[in-house]
Amino acid sequence: MTGIDTVADVRDALHSAGAEGVRIAGAGSWLHAGTASDAARRLDTRGLRGVVEYVPGDFTITVRAGTSLQEIAEVTAAEGQWLAMDPVAVADSTIGATIATASAGSLALGFGTPRDQILGCTLVTGAGNTVNAGGRVVKNVAGFDLVRLNTGAWGSLGVITEVSLRLRAMPTEDVTIAMDIRDDAVAARQWLRATSHLPMAAVIVCARTARRMGLGDEATLLLRFGGNSQFAAAAVRDAGSLGRAIVIDSPWPALSTPDDSWMLEARVSLRPSRMADAWSSFDRLCDTERLLQVYDVGRGVVRLTGADAGPVAAIQTWAAAAGATLIVERGLQQGTAAHVSDAQSALRDRIRAAFDPRGILNPGIMDGFT
Repeated sequence: MTGIDTVADVRDALHSAGAEGVRIAGAGSWLHAGTASDAARRLDTRGLRGVVEYVPGDFTITVRAGTSLQEIAEVTAAEGQWLAMDPVAVADSTIGATIATASAGSLALGFGTPRDQILGCTLVTGAGNTVNAGGRVVKNVAGFDLVRLNTGAWGSLGVITEVSLRLRAMPTEDVTIAMDIRDDAVAARQWLRATSHLPMAAVIVCARTARRMGLGDEATLLLRFGGNSQFAAAAVRDAGSLGRAIVIDSPWPALSTPDDSWMLEARVSLRPSRMADAWSSFDRLCDTERLLQVYDVGRGVVRLTGADAGPVAAIQTWAAAAGATLIVERGLQQGTAAHVSDAQSALRDRIRAAFDPRGILNPGIMDGFT
């Protein structure tokens, strides 16, 4: 479906949609995620773009869902501000898709996930109703929390057309240090719990990833500190208790930009304490399957990438045995969906029926997630 430029266009498109449903898409960055959707038509939201309202004094911005992450970055940088989200996405990936997938990168440690940074949204439900949820200000407690319900719903409850977001001041200093910790995830997590210099990001990249980034031949801890010069210097000294630290050029764009060769992208999450215990077995799995991994130490989230989608089944087996949550953003196909309990399935179906009684929004796509 082309020519989707207004909320009215979205409503009209959904009213005219047949039983085969529609596949909602922005720039198409996450179209390989979930189980294969059997929708017959594609609803292209890229025409819903542009800044609706930007109030630098309030550190808030409202944009249409088809606005790219790059455009938001350019607009806010002019005011010394930024949207502290770094999902694994290309520059023209849209904010609507970022919210719909709830995709979060390493900055989630310091600033939270998209659910923590979205203030409000407008969406059109599968019944064709326009819903305004949340608001445009930080203090907003009115009504049910439909904003967070739709964040991460993968468009199964409504077509997001507009979002209001919380911004941050750009740090005066943005410093990244690297250190070889020989896979000692436990030591890194203990330091994070004790330090008064909380980093914006703290990840361990596996040895294969470290080699690709020119960081050496061992698993490497990367810590990113932001603030004034005094804080950054003190934070670097504090982190030195973990081992010899080297200040490096920012590696984060390389970690948040997908490679065209990747056929598999997934994220596995456990409580940080449980992930530390499960790390050895998980590391062996990744060695066997030749997967690249980036472990968010503070959050217990591991992002996996690979040139072959074949390891999906092995990852699913490990995640099920460990009680982990698995979301596959690229590589999961029809017939390989992860197990969902009867209670989860029933709740999911009731919520979806309330928002999309005809079942026309991204049919099938949520069936691959635990």
